[in-house]
Amino acid sequence: MRKRFKIPLYALVAIIAIVVIGVIVLIRSHYLEKLVNRLLAERIASQYNLDITIGEIEGSFVGGFVLNDVTVRFIEKPDTMTLAHFPSMSIRYQAENLWHRRWIIDSLRFHGPQLFFQRDTTGRWRLPKVAGGAGGGGPTLTWEVRRLGIDSASVQVGLGDRKLKWYDVNLNAS
Repeated sequence: MRKRFKIPLYALVAIIAIVVIGVIVLIRSHYLEKLVNRLLAERIASQYNLDITIGEIEGSFVGGFVLNDVTVRFIEKPDTMTLAHFPSMSIRYQAENLWHRRWIIDSLRFHGPQLFFQRDTTGRWRLPKVAGGAGGGGPTLTWEVRRLGIDSASVQVGLGDRKLKWYDVNLNAS
């Protein structure tokens, strides 16, 4: 093989090797989970008094992914209360829809979620205040979920000294 073909071939192999090693390091270091957790903390926590953590992200972002060990906590002085824990949630979509700014989720499925609702001593529900309403001024983001599934959920409602619990709650909606 001529020398003028060997140098570009070696350069191409080196670039491919660097990209493959970079992807492996990115996956093994859990950089993506750390980045998503940091972005959630910056944007959601400050606006809604929520702390959302994601343990692991699996799958490809082309057609869907799975979030594992997702916890949503409500930060209310002086303590923090867990609102929900999702051992696993899977999201399926068509990348083409997102590319064209159509926020359509083909399937959203929660596996074994645990939901917690509680009233404080004054009788108010301990839930985050959701911003919005009149005078928002910006464009509204509209989502469509074509199939929603909840498998084996548990719901706990605290009413002062009483607690109501429901187990193995399932929902399939489309």
